[in-house]
Amino acid sequence: MQDTSSNNKRLAKNSIALYIRMLLTTVVGLYTSRVVLNTLGVDDFGVYGLVGGVVSMLGFLNSTMSASTSRFITYELGKGDKQRLADTFSSALINHIIIAAVVFVLCETVGIWYINCKMVIAPERLFAANWVFQFSVLSVLLTITQVPYNACIIAHEKMDVYAYVELLNVSLKLLIVYLLQILSGDKLIIYGLLVFIVSSFIRIVYRLYCHRHFEESHFHFVWKPEILRPMLTFSGWDLYGNLASTARIQGVNMIINSFFGLALNAASTVAATVSSSVGQFAGTVVTAVRPQIIKSYAREEYDETERLIMLGCVLNFFLFSLVGIPLICEMHYVLELWLKIVPDHAVSFCQLSLIASILSSMTYIVITGIHATGKVKTVGIVLGTMYLLILPATYIPYALGWLDANLPYYIGVIVGLLSIAAPAYILKNYMPSFSATKFVLNIAGHLLIPFAALIFIVTFVMSNMEESFVRLVYTTLFSTLLLGISSVVMVPANIRGAVIQYIKRFLKRNTTNI
Repeated sequence: MQDTSSNNKRLAKNSIALYIRMLLTTVVGLYTSRVVLNTLGVDDFGVYGLVGGVVSMLGFLNSTMSASTSRFITYELGKGDKQRLADTFSSALINHIIIAAVVFVLCETVGIWYINCKMVIAPERLFAANWVFQFSVLSVLLTITQVPYNACIIAHEKMDVYAYVELLNVSLKLLIVYLLQILSGDKLIIYGLLVFIVSSFIRIVYRLYCHRHFEESHFHFVWKPEILRPMLTFSGWDLYGNLASTARIQGVNMIINSFFGLALNAASTVAATVSSSVGQFAGTVVTAVRPQIIKSYAREEYDETERLIMLGCVLNFFLFSLVGIPLICEMHYVLELWLKIVPDHAVSFCQLSLIASILSSMTYIVITGIHATGKVKTVGIVLGTMYLLILPATYIPYALGWLDANLPYYIGVIVGLLSIAAPAYILKNYMPSFSATKFVLNIAGHLLIPFAALIFIVTFVMSNMEESFVRLVYTTLFSTLLLGISSVVMVPANIRGAVIQYIKRFLKRNTTNI
């Protein structure tokens, strides 16, 4: 009971720290995106999102190794073997350096070919697009080699570090916006350069912190097959799922570009920004609960592992809904207030992306339980195939003349629903005490159905008011009230009690400090 109380307190503290980090990122990100869109224009903004997306797609290897690195560093920390932990970190860093070299070769060959030969970009903007591409490549290389350091911070649950560094990060992003408006020259190239400089500096700060506080983060060359083999096996089976997920996101962007042009790429970039920003509200819980899930499994505390998975889903749902429901209901007004120039289809893209985001975020928590077991073969194949099917399911209707721009987003919501159930039943095979059917029914009955009902009720009640800032405030307050009521009525008593305890501990701690 004492360990559970300590875990609860730490989870509450880390969730709040990450929530503050996310809030800063969201507010500044939404503001800077608006200024950047107005400064660059719709076409250049679309070029930036499309070119950067190509680099992200080629960096799929990093996504695979990130999950592996985080899992094994956290697992070894839970086991308590310091030497093996240090060897695991150094082995992970060697792997990421190799991945960075592979991604660099792919970017400078396949990536350059695709941008110059296949993308629908005005010829006069190709020069700027290539510069942005090179800056993006350098940023991705730094990001790849940064992964083991971030994994250490998360494994040690030092989430407050992210909040502090984010204060610096958002300040520099605001500086980027200011410099972008006063500097002369090609704005797209200038923006790409400034973003690269800031992202590089932030990564250096994180590395210096790790070197100072975590003994295992001091690199030493090590070659131990007993450490490398499980990491590479884990990554190999996880590769297909991550590749499919990345291909789905960028593939849809490419299909939209082929059939609709850059204007709708701008809309999809806006949707990705909104979805990513709001998804961070829910992502705070995923990041905070992930190390505890893996550590509890490493200690063979399976009941605690199951409790943390369900608790993570509930906390994740409410953090997302606090922001997501008002945004979904008032998306048209919010985008006009934010962007002034709203690209076609941006409203529907954003709404559907937000709905898909909450489904994906709960999926990630269940997958964390699977990652804790180290057995990722089945979940990678199943989810990867589901994600890839979105591409032909989008392309074939478009090729046949059914050009509904929202189609890939509708399909994404359907796949999101299926992707919650599939990992739950897969986890059941590895952890027999986990009740997959009960979990799915709880998610559907206690979370998803109330979520849909709340959106309908709020939209219906507020439809009689004229679209305005006042209605946005009323919508937010009304949805928050309904969310609070539904939490009392719908959420299971044991989970509701745990959430209340988190809030009480947090308030008591901060009141005492005051």
